[in-house]
Amino acid sequence: MKIHFLKEDALIALKANVSANLANYRKPTNEWIHEYFQDEDPFMEANFECEDFQLYTSDGGDELAQVEIQNVRTLYSALINLTDTQATDERLWAGLCHSDLWDYMHKRWKMQEATDAALKAVPSRYFFSSGRKRSLFVNTPSKLWWVGRMVYDSQRSDPFELLNYFRDSFSVKVLPLFSNNYMSNRVLAAGLIEALMYLESIGYELKEMKKAWTIVNRGTLMTAAAFLNVYGGTHILDYYSKEEIRDKVIAYMLTVPHTKRTAADRIPISQEPDRKAPTVPPSVWTVVLDSHESEPVHEAVPQNEPPKPEQTQTGADVQLPQTNEPVRRRRRHKTDSTTAPEVSETKMIVQQPLDELPGTNETDPAPAEVRMDTQMDDKLVDYCENMRLSYSYKVVLFLALLENVESDGKMDISRAVPFFRKFYCERKEKGFPAELKTGIYSDLSISDSRILASITKNPLYALLLSNYFEYDSDTGRFGFKADVWSEITENGRARMKEAANARLTRYYQEL
Repeated sequence: MKIHFLKEDALIALKANVSANLANYRKPTNEWIHEYFQDEDPFMEANFECEDFQLYTSDGGDELAQVEIQNVRTLYSALINLTDTQATDERLWAGLCHSDLWDYMHKRWKMQEATDAALKAVPSRYFFSSGRKRSLFVNTPSKLWWVGRMVYDSQRSDPFELLNYFRDSFSVKVLPLFSNNYMSNRVLAAGLIEALMYLESIGYELKEMKKAWTIVNRGTLMTAAAFLNVYGGTHILDYYSKEEIRDKVIAYMLTVPHTKRTAADRIPISQEPDRKAPTVPPSVWTVVLDSHESEPVHEAVPQNEPPKPEQTQTGADVQLPQTNEPVRRRRRHKTDSTTAPEVSETKMIVQQPLDELPGTNETDPAPAEVRMDTQMDDKLVDYCENMRLSYSYKVVLFLALLENVESDGKMDISRAVPFFRKFYCERKEKGFPAELKTGIYSDLSISDSRILASITKNPLYALLLSNYFEYDSDTGRFGFKADVWSEITENGRARMKEAANARLTRYYQEL
């Protein structure tokens, strides 16, 4: 099967005139596109072939998520050989929406009966209409493929096993889960999903959000994702294994006020016909205290009771290994980063009665509200990821702002001076180059006044060109414009910090 993508000029023309063409998207065929471009064919065949595939639609209701999951399996399996570069190209996904998948899109979104309000979603469903990262999980076929890309694991008996997490609500979970910047790492994504599946298997529900999120428990997802974003601001998440990410998320979520379903609901029941008594909830749980490498959180054997046989969990239940011994591991690597990983650490494992775990007392305070990421968050993350750099100064100034920002979204520009000195000193102490030999930070004996003069002359001016920032030379206050700051969330700031650090890593790798 040959698939088709849009030519660059055709893509630009369709996006520029999408408002005038919205009514055409109600038509059952795409003949209007060929008429629009007259004698010129707006499509080109891809230089590769794939197996024939067909995507299915649903009338909605409970089966919609199952149909979407099946479509993920189908589309990713058919296009499994796409490179990440090809799969981030808007021409491919917009081309499929307007050619090979026109009929599917027409039925999926019931375009024939679409209201004028519904047609406003055409730019996001048929094109990329926001930041690239977010658009990959909003554009309809791109979302299907990329979910498959993130969950596929050839080492599992069912490579798509992690799709079980989305079985009750596909779209509602996909966007907040995968639009985070750190989710470009498949290991982190798998660890977070396994943790969320485990929490669902024990009937975990946040107390404050129990009623509002009864169906999809999205509050749990948002809280867990926010934890990883904040944790990633002080730790290099790429150095953690899937199991470590899973266990850290579970350990944290158990400290947040929550409830669980009854033991019969949340603990797998043996299917053996001669079973005499139901499983009782454990009286003791193992909790890993704050450490760089955490052991899995699991149900420990209650005192004075014989050990329970290991149970094999299926479906949404994730089997967690058990251990009661402290473990010491040593990591062997050197990283070109200003934040050095902890290389050796002994974990402390303590056992507490279930009723005494943080978050199990009815008087515990309610969890803080988690704000959803905004389009401004996405724009600034995209800005960080794609900064054009001659030197590292611009990114370091951005990081200094995130570190010292005050309630009005600004800081005194002088606060950046110690941040710059510390940043470049730490690089040299670790044996990494501070900057190009032509950069002023190749000699760290420079004065604070010279650092400040350099900041206000070069990186400050470069950041101001983006129209996200402003600077008052009379007061020395630098930071986000008021309308920008009002749309930035705490979660977004953590994503920006991660994106900025990743951009610095790429910069220094290219030196």
